[in-house]
Amino acid sequence: MPQLDWNKDTWDGGYDWSAAGDEWSAAWGGPVMQWHWVLQPRLRAFLPADNVLEIAPGFGRWTQFLAANATKLTVVDYAEKCIAACKTRFADRTHIGYHVNDGRTLPMVTSRGCPFTCVHCSSNPDRVGTEPKTQRRYSADRLRAYLDAMVRVHGATRLEVLDELINVNERHWDAFLDAVATLGARFDVPNGMR
Repeated sequence: MPQLDWNKDTWDGGYDWSAAGDEWSAAWGGPVMQWHWVLQPRLRAFLPADNVLEIAPGFGRWTQFLAANATKLTVVDYAEKCIAACKTRFADRTHIGYHVNDGRTLPMVTSRGCPFTCVHCSSNPDRVGTEPKTQRRYSADRLRAYLDAMVRVHGATRLEVLDELINVNERHWDAFLDAVATLGARFDVPNGMR
């Protein structure tokens, strides 16, 4: 795996972005064909979605399709040049959040859905009638394994927790805090908490 300096030098420096990354889809006939024939069939079960996280969007080759399938899209890249290009390309899309990353901070989500019944919310769109809303979260063991992989395998020193409901369930929140403390990692919840 390339080192951080190589990534910075390549993607923020010397790489020729004149084709906006679309050159990587040439074998499929371009990004549109690759999306429809390769990626969309694999993602169909998950899209559309309330929240989508795209890591390393480049100049937005897949962002254009993910944005059309997300209520909120968050794009994170180590290269400032890539985030700037995405901000320009998708300036009319107000539901996209952009973040330049330090290469050691990894975004994460520990739960899906929402147990609250706010009138304005579109969470749990498949819910029928008066069915209760749900929140699915990692078990304590799965959460510890996930955090361990983020820190020890992927080298994260800081975690950006994107689910603002991480503290809704006390046991889940305590398991998260215990695991983070054991691993010596730092974390932030940029969307806030309930």
